[in-house]
Amino acid sequence: MKIVVVGHTGFMGKTIYSALYDIYGDSVVGISTNAIDLTKNGSDLELASCMSPGCIVVMLAGVKKQLGDNLSSYCSNIDIATNFSKSLPIATPSRVIYMSSASVYGEDIARSVPIDENTCPAPRTYYGVAKYTTELLIEKTCTDISTEYVHLRPPLVYGVHDQTRGYGPTGFLFKVSKNEKIDLWGDGTELREFVHVEDVGKIVCRIVESNYSGVINLVSGVSYSYIDILDSLEYFTGRSITIQSIDRTKEKVDHRYNNALLSSVVGEYEFSSLKDGIQKMVASTLG
Repeated sequence: MKIVVVGHTGFMGKTIYSALYDIYGDSVVGISTNAIDLTKNGSDLELASCMSPGCIVVMLAGVKKQLGDNLSSYCSNIDIATNFSKSLPIATPSRVIYMSSASVYGEDIARSVPIDENTCPAPRTYYGVAKYTTELLIEKTCTDISTEYVHLRPPLVYGVHDQTRGYGPTGFLFKVSKNEKIDLWGDGTELREFVHVEDVGKIVCRIVESNYSGVINLVSGVSYSYIDILDSLEYFTGRSITIQSIDRTKEKVDHRYNNALLSSVVGEYEFSSLKDGIQKMVASTLG
């Protein structure tokens, strides 16, 4: 069974590629977005030549939100989605696993019940709109060529080697390592899910072995506050963190998820706690 990982040198891509390679060895092929620029015309043919009929494709290529949430990044992500989708009828893989995002549900929408796969998408960012559009495009293409597909929707993924350093564990640790103050929106008590990148790699391996097709939220079902992140960083670094509170520009919104579907597809799985994940990052970054 050949597995093609598109975007295998990125933050999540490295971990997913390594996890798959540990199981399947040389059957796993990595395609770097530096080698094949999917924003360019003709890249669909290049990518298709790296696949083979019946293979499994794990698609991670895209412009991250932290690198710019604007119309330009949206257009680049749609170009990538279009050329990727154009490659599929040529290569005819048996399955496509696409790394989408929980951003499709909308970051600033208050909900009275935990988000699950039946929650209506309502993206509020260019990044979220691009992710949901890509899901629809891949789904349509795969349906037309009778290829199975899975759209994984993780929340914020963190861990060692994350260079985006956004608002969350990796960004906060970077500032702590530089002895810089941390800007905190409001009181930092809003709830979010943070998934360690090693868990993403292990879950993708289980998804490859499953026969599920459709959408899955790649979530643990446990939410934490930004204050929880700071408390763990202070504990494991032994440093006092300087916080500067910034007035919110939007209403406070908590994010909670139901991971019942993921559990039913991949079986029992114990996610890393936030404390364990931060401890790993601190040990790797600060020694």
